[in-house]
Amino acid sequence: MPRVPSRLGWQLASFVGALVIPAVFTPTQASAQTYTRIEQDWTIIVGAANSANGTPQIALQMKPDPALEEGCLFLLNYSDQPSFTGGGTQVQIWNGTTCLNSLSFGTQTLGKQVSEKLTFTMYMQVDGTNLTFGYTSLKSWSWGNKNNVLISVPYTATSLPNYVTSDSASNSVIMVGSAQVTSMTINAVRFYNGNTQVKSESITNVFP
Repeated sequence: MPRVPSRLGWQLASFVGALVIPAVFTPTQASAQTYTRIEQDWTIIVGAANSANGTPQIALQMKPDPALEEGCLFLLNYSDQPSFTGGGTQVQIWNGTTCLNSLSFGTQTLGKQVSEKLTFTMYMQVDGTNLTFGYTSLKSWSWGNKNNVLISVPYTATSLPNYVTSDSASNSVIMVGSAQVTSMTINAVRFYNGNTQVKSESITNVFP
């Protein structure tokens, strides 16, 4: 199956010319509450996946700041770095149109069970040296259970004060096969300063 172009502008690496972008991010640090880690609890219900076609294909987004080009993607049921592969999952960190790091897990295509329920926690974390992105507590029929899949890139920020859940919700998309997805929901968001939870948000419906 050919790769499907993403609607996320900073993911279009295969369709634009190469840009010279420094690998170390230099975000603007706002003076606000310090959040060193942000977690999103997700539930996705896939009503009728097509394992033969490898659909649906879903891309979930988290960005430190919606105004900046840096961002993270969690791909479900496909990967596209360094080339397209159907099935499995992949986490990615981008700067503009440059993918700085990626890691895949699983090869099975969705469709092992009708009305398959996927649950996991997606997160970003900063420590003044690195931006870490990944997921924990993945539970699924197709890929089994998996904990703590993560990647990191150099990143100078010590906080994530400009993160916005609505940006994740509006830019997390079903790339192919939306009719096969019953629902996508962020059940809760937790904000941490170190090991201390300092804030939380309740449910956000992403799809439909």
